[in-house]
Amino acid sequence: MLKEEVEVAKGNQRQGILKFLVVLLLTGFLLVVVFWLLPKLVSVPDVDNDKPSKTTNQSAAQSLGEQANNKTPVISSQYTQEQALDAIKAFDQQLLLVESYQALQNDIGLMQSIDRVQTQVTQAFTQANYDTVVLALQQLSLDIDQAINIAQLALEQHLRTARQLWNEKQLPQLQVELKQAQAIQADLPEWVELNDLLMAWPEVESLLSIAKTAGFEGRYQEQLQALMKISRLSNDLPQLTQQIADVKRQVAEDQYRQAIAKADAAKRIPDLRQMRAAINMARQVYSQRPEVIRLTQELVELERQQDYQLQLSQAELSLTKDQWALAFKNLSAAHDLYPNQRDTQDKKAFVAVYLKLMQESAEILNQPSLLTSAVKRKRAANMLDGMVLYRSLSLRMANIETELSKQFQRYSKKVTLKVLSDNKTYVEVRSVGKVGVVAEKTISLLPGNYLFEGKRVGYVTKTVKVIITPEDLDKQVKVIANERI
Repeated sequence: MLKEEVEVAKGNQRQGILKFLVVLLLTGFLLVVVFWLLPKLVSVPDVDNDKPSKTTNQSAAQSLGEQANNKTPVISSQYTQEQALDAIKAFDQQLLLVESYQALQNDIGLMQSIDRVQTQVTQAFTQANYDTVVLALQQLSLDIDQAINIAQLALEQHLRTARQLWNEKQLPQLQVELKQAQAIQADLPEWVELNDLLMAWPEVESLLSIAKTAGFEGRYQEQLQALMKISRLSNDLPQLTQQIADVKRQVAEDQYRQAIAKADAAKRIPDLRQMRAAINMARQVYSQRPEVIRLTQELVELERQQDYQLQLSQAELSLTKDQWALAFKNLSAAHDLYPNQRDTQDKKAFVAVYLKLMQESAEILNQPSLLTSAVKRKRAANMLDGMVLYRSLSLRMANIETELSKQFQRYSKKVTLKVLSDNKTYVEVRSVGKVGVVAEKTISLLPGNYLFEGKRVGYVTKTVKVIITPEDLDKQVKVIANERI
């Protein structure tokens, strides 16, 4: 908004408020107030200011409208009050455009014309002379449009020249053109862009040199870092995007080769942890290349071999600690890794026999009376033969062998038994042998469970169960068939 119109609008608003308050509160002083108010309504704005001030269009129009309502028109007009207000609003918008051009702000002649017309228009509107308002503003608007066009043409020419100078990297001349363009209109997007490019160029130029040297020497990561910094500083370098993409590929290739080399070196040691880490690095770059696939397969095999050897070592350690069950577990895991390894199969079978001997011997030792069975005694004899292979390897086995041997000997020693009868009954031991027709006979039997039978013609067969233990002494049994059929 023009400064003069702002002052008028503010003055009119103050006058209207004062008048309203005076009418309400001080009716007796109406004449004095009127004499004070009228000079204010027709006062001439200050024309010594060089630049128009800013306010809203609505305020200006309202202010002038209030003035017109307080005046009695003295001149007939072909333009209405509304048309005059529209002309003032349009002119205010044009003044905002003028304020955006520094060159127009510095045009003394134009600024004086604006001040003069503002004063003229304000007075004319106050007097309801709307023709003068509209016509004066129309003429001034034409002058302003012409000045804006000239400034715009000059600005565009400076910017075109500046763009060309930038492309040719004629930086001193570019700086001059940018200053001239800024003097016309400041902070245009294109001007800001060119100025940023100019300001950043010394650093960009240095980074370009660094990138070139690093690329020539094969330091691709350093080259990429320099190019990425350039991309953040300048977006006006041709082929920069493609160059960055090319260097990224080179960096990737370099990283991949280094990772593969580390993986191969770690394989030869072997250091599987380092090998695995190197393969993962290579996989992040190119996951499906033949080298990655090959090394991954080799790593799996080496890990299997390492695990296999670890299980065998653990098994050996367990055996030295007489922990045969744990050793069997380790050997089973090793066998699962390499099922066709004969040595592992044999070791596993050897330990399995040990565990079976320990299990079966424990059963007998927990219930020695089982040895009264001929089958169990035979099995115990075989077990004792088998334990010979293990007693030097296992203290536990040696102790078990000793105890089992003791029990075996107890139940392998025959016990004397006196058989009593009537010299008429035929006596025999079922599944063992005959005693005969006797009145008394001493026989020898191994500890165990026996069934004696007594048979006589015309009599019911007599059966007697006998349990013989190693501790039995002077044991006797009577077998007489004396119950007639």
